[in-house]
Amino acid sequence: MKTYRAFISPAADIVLVKQGGARRVLLLGPLGLLWLGSWIGALCAASIEILALKFCPMPYEWAVLCACHFIFAVFFPELRQWELTLAGYNHYEGDMIIAPNHNQALLRILDRQVFTDAPPELPCVLS
Repeated sequence: MKTYRAFISPAADIVLVKQGGARRVLLLGPLGLLWLGSWIGALCAASIEILALKFCPMPYEWAVLCACHFIFAVFFPELRQWELTLAGYNHYEGDMIIAPNHNQALLRILDRQVFTDAPPELPCVLS
């Protein structure tokens, strides 16, 4: 089972962020962040890696780059949640959603959500 956190915006769909490390970010670094939709995090990661390549001594460059990839992979959910809050999404007030996959988690969050803007029920004509 995987754990997801939901973010809801009135103007857009529900966004689910899977909790845990991101293998794409571990392997690709800033390109993995771009792939997963974290634009601001990707720009920050790329700038940190460029600074590391520019100012680190030659024997330590790969170690610093691998450490950066590891740190960004571990903290990817927090980066994504931060970007969503900057974009105007609100955190869903319930607990974390635990589901086997993304579709099941979306179903569970939609089952919990209460819509307040639904029209009232009309009285039945036949009764």
